[in-house]
Amino acid sequence: MACVFCEYASGESPNSQSIVLKTDELVVFRDIRPASQHHLLACPAQHIPDAKHLTKSDIALVESLVEAGLGAIEKLGGNRLETRVGLHWPPFCLVKHFHVHLIWPESELTWLSRLIFRPNSYWFCTVPSLMEYLNNLPD
Repeated sequence: MACVFCEYASGESPNSQSIVLKTDELVVFRDIRPASQHHLLACPAQHIPDAKHLTKSDIALVESLVEAGLGAIEKLGGNRLETRVGLHWPPFCLVKHFHVHLIWPESELTWLSRLIFRPNSYWFCTVPSLMEYLNNLPD
């Protein structure tokens, strides 16, 4: 398998112990380079290269990724209100499989992590901004 996130989704990853939640539609797992105490990635089981490959019909998918990720943060002892949620906008994606970052607690982000995961910068987009982008796509 060429995509490391597809390996997580299929259960074939050698790092399967880092999976926090897995369903037929999505997988939530720990980031290998955490920016804070809990840094999770939520990605669809289906391979979607990046956010620019999403359509209006993927809005429910994005919502389910966020909800699953926030639920996993809560199971780990975190809280939704202090969780940074967003995604890297192409071409600033290291792994070419759409995923959402969920980072808790925000207050523990280092200076560099605050820069890398800076909301609504050229490289990191919040979910509300992504939803606005998707809602404005032509039908």
